[in-house]
Amino acid sequence: MNSTEKSGYTLLHVEDSPELQELVRHILTSRPGIKIISAETVAEGVQQAKKHHPDMVLMDVHLPDGSGMDALKQMQASEETANIPVVALSSMTTQLQIGEGLKEGFKYYITKPIDVPEFLETIDRILDGVVKR
Repeated sequence: MNSTEKSGYTLLHVEDSPELQELVRHILTSRPGIKIISAETVAEGVQQAKKHHPDMVLMDVHLPDGSGMDALKQMQASEETANIPVVALSSMTTQLQIGEGLKEGFKYYITKPIDVPEFLETIDRILDGVVKR
C-alpha cells in the first residue's frame, strides 16, 4: 500500500514511555496520512478511544494503572469502541504471553524492541481492512 492511500486515518497509541511514543511517531512519519493520538494510562486510553473513535489502537500491555488487557476488555465491552482493532505492543515476548494476548482479543501482537518492517506491515494490514467512517 502506498502512503497516499492512508489519508485520514487516526491511530491511538497507549504507552507510558515518552521514548516509545516518540519512536512510534518517528516510524510512522513514513505514513503521513496517519494522525496519532497518545495516552499514557488505561483510563486515558479508553477515554481517548471513546472520544476520537480511532481506526486502530496500539496498546502497551503494562501501564501505570493496569494492564493493556484491562483496557482491551473495557473497549470490547463498550458499544462505542468494541469494533476498533487493538494491537498489543509489548515487551512480553514468550509464546505463552503472546498467545494469551491474542486469545484475549488483541488483533495482532507486536513485540518490543520494534521490528520496523513488521510493525509497518501490521499497521498497513489493519488499515487496509478498515472501512472509512
